[in-house]
Amino acid sequence: MTVETLTRIPESPQLALDFLSARRALRGQIAKLEQRLAAVPPQHVTARPGHQPAMLSLGELERVRDGLLATLQAAQEAAAQEAAGHAAARARVEAMLADPAAHRWERVRRADLGETGCGDYRVRPRLGLLGMLAGWWEVKLSSGCPLAMIDRRNRRPENPVLETLITLLVIAVLLGTVVVFLFVYHDFPLRTS
Repeated sequence: MTVETLTRIPESPQLALDFLSARRALRGQIAKLEQRLAAVPPQHVTARPGHQPAMLSLGELERVRDGLLATLQAAQEAAAQEAAGHAAARARVEAMLADPAAHRWERVRRADLGETGCGDYRVRPRLGLLGMLAGWWEVKLSSGCPLAMIDRRNRRPENPVLETLITLLVIAVLLGTVVVFLFVYHDFPLRTS
């Protein structure tokens, strides 16, 4: 059969009914597949090329249906894999919360959990080095979001010479205070009286 005979309604009444019922069934299957595909998250669906309006033959309707079915299966597999990844990440966070010392330095990002925003769950020692030596570990939720960029147009102009002089003055005052404290309030070995 040629394409022309597949798109034209046959002249025999029985063949015409079969042809129309086959087209109706294929269009119904396509509509159901498109509804199921609309329920899948859009990041898992690959774009399909657009078509010009036309009367499709039975073969073309079957190809559209098969293409939609393949797209739907691929999208469902991708969504299932992503859900499995989220479940594994949630299990890791629960294990980290249950026993932080067994998961030292582990990190789980919020994106791995399927949550929006930035941040992560990290196992860190409580009280820094002391906590690490004592075995005090805790899970912290870090915001992880980068700070907004500083608008340098509204800042004062930087003067490195002035900043250096102020730093040296502060250091000299601190050293002078320490020397006066040692001479006045303590028996410093160089003191003569």
